[in-house]
Amino acid sequence: MIRSGKRTWLALAFTFSTLAVAPLLAQELPTLDKKTAEEVLPKKSYSPYVDRGYPTRVYWADTHLHTSQSFDSVMFGNRLGPEEAYRLARREEVTSSTGHSPIA
Repeated sequence: MIRSGKRTWLALAFTFSTLAVAPLLAQELPTLDKKTAEEVLPKKSYSPYVDRGYPTRVYWADTHLHTSQSFDSVMFGNRLGPEEAYRLARREEVTSSTGHSPIA
């Protein structure tokens, strides 16, 4: 019995793609030995801070803050810029965009 429609085409596509990919999966993948890795890869570590196990610049304030550069924030009346956001993150006092008491 022959099926028609999208299911038949989907089954045929799956069958042919499986047949085409199967020989590629059967091949053995090359490995990287230590000597070749030392020749090809850079000597320096990717990150100069990889050996540090402690934070060096800790910010204790809100880490998600919209500034005056964000459209949705300006829409709700925020006029504080990135400088004030950094000051707030450093636990300095910042006067709100509405002029209310300093926030810290």
